[in-house]
Amino acid sequence: MDVERAQPADLTVSVIVPTFNRCSRLERLLLAIDRLPESRTGLEVIVAVDGATDGTMEMLHGIRLGYSLRVIEQPNRGPSAARNAALAAATGDVVLFLDDDVIPTEAVVSEHLRHHRRDARAAVIGPMIAPPGLRLPPWLQWETTIVARQYQGLQTGRWKPTERFFYTGNASVRRELALAIGGFNEQFTRHTDREFALRLAALPVTFYFAPGAIVHHEPDRTFATWMHVAYEYGRHAALFENGVAPNYLSEMRQESRQRNALSRALTHWSVGHRLRRRAVTTLFGWFITQPAFDHAVRIKLWLCSGLWNVLYWQGAADMTNLGAGIWRTLDARQHRAGRAEAGSRTG
Repeated sequence: MDVERAQPADLTVSVIVPTFNRCSRLERLLLAIDRLPESRTGLEVIVAVDGATDGTMEMLHGIRLGYSLRVIEQPNRGPSAARNAALAAATGDVVLFLDDDVIPTEAVVSEHLRHHRRDARAAVIGPMIAPPGLRLPPWLQWETTIVARQYQGLQTGRWKPTERFFYTGNASVRRELALAIGGFNEQFTRHTDREFALRLAALPVTFYFAPGAIVHHEPDRTFATWMHVAYEYGRHAALFENGVAPNYLSEMRQESRQRNALSRALTHWSVGHRLRRRAVTTLFGWFITQPAFDHAVRIKLWLCSGLWNVLYWQGAADMTNLGAGIWRTLDARQHRAGRAEAGSRTG
C-alpha cells in the first residue's frame, strides 16, 4: 500500500469506543471528549455498544454533546467485533481508539495528530495512567505500576516503540491502514491489540510514543476478574503462537528468566499441579485482599506479580495440553533454535 509521507494539516479524526455494561464510565468519557478543543471542529465519535444491558443505549439516546456521536448496537460478540463495526462506519482520516474507562486530557487528539501529520504510516501509542490521587486495590495498583514502568522506558528511550506497546485503550492509526489489514481478529478476546499491531507492522508502519497524549485510566476489575484475565491471557498466548507469532511462548519464556528467582521457582512449582496451584491461589489471594495488610504494599505487589505469572502460564499450559511439561517443551525448543542459529553462523 503506497501512502505518501507528506501530510495535510487538516486531518479528520474518528474516535472509536467499544463498550459493554459501563454506562456511567462511558458517559463520563463522552462528556470529557466534549471538553476537548477538537470537539467543535469536526470530531467524530463512534460508540459500538456490544450487547450492553445496563441502560447504556438509553443514556446514549439522551446525552447532549457538541460533536458528532454515532452509535452502533450489536449482540455481545467481544471488543474486537465492536471495534470492527465502528471502524467500518468511521469516516475520519485517523482512527483514535479509546477504552470506555478512560478520561482524555486536553492534548490527546492534538498529540496523536502531530505524528500523523508528519507520517502517514504512523501508529501512535499514548500513555494510560492512573488519575492523580486515585487509590486502587493492590491487584490494579500492580497493573498500573507495570504499565507506568513501560511508559517510562519508552519516554527515556530505553525501549523502542513497537507493536508490543500498542494498547487500544489509547492508540491511533490511519483508517485506511486499519482497513487494509482487515481490522481486528475477532478470534481473540485477549492480545487483540498486539495481534492487530503485528499486522500493522508488516505493512509496514512506524510506531511512535506520544508522552503528551495522556488519558487517565481508572480500571474497575474485581480480584476474581483480574485472576480470570491473567489465565485468559495465557490461553490466548498459546492461540497467538499458533495463529500469529510462532515463537511467542518461547519469547515469553525467555522474558520470564529475567524475573527474580523466587517468582520463577513459584511458577515452576505450581503450573501443571492442581493442588499446588490451588494452595498458591488461596494463600496469595487471601493476603492480597485483606485490608488489614494494606500497609504491606510491596509484599502485596510482589504477590500479585507471582500470582499473575502462575495463572498466565497455567492458561498457556492448559491451552497447549502440556501441563507441567510446558517448561521442558519450551526449553527444548529454545535449545534447538540456539543450535540452529549457531550452525548457521558457522556454516
